[in-house]
Amino acid sequence: MINQTNCLIIGGGICGLVAATQLQAKGFSVKVLDKGRGIGGRFATRRIPHPQQGEGIFDYGVQYLTAHTEVFQEWIQQWLQLGIIETWAGVAKEPKQVEYRGVNGTRRITKHLAC
Repeated sequence: MINQTNCLIIGGGICGLVAATQLQAKGFSVKVLDKGRGIGGRFATRRIPHPQQGEGIFDYGVQYLTAHTEVFQEWIQQWLQLGIIETWAGVAKEPKQVEYRGVNGTRRITKHLAC
C-alpha cells in the first residue's frame, strides 16, 4: 500500500509548521518542504562552542514572541507548560504586553512543532 501525502506545505517556518500541526490533528498526512538546511525560518538560533566558557547561544532571527489572539495564547500556554518557552522581560512596547523567548533559543519552538 502506498502512503499518500494529502497536503504539501512549502516553508518550515512557524506558519508552515503550525499549519502542518493543525492539519495532522484533523487526520491529514502532511509533508513540509523547506529550502533551508533545516526548519525554523526566521526562528534561527546559533550555538558557538567556547573551550573555556562553554556554549554560547544566540537568536539571530526572531528573538521573542507576543500573543495578540486567544488562539495563539493557547499555543503559548502549551509551550510554557512544556518548558519550550519562558517569559522575557525584554523590550515590551505596550505596558501590559507579555513577551516570550525560546528556552535555549527560538528554534526550539519550531523543532517541537516539527516532531
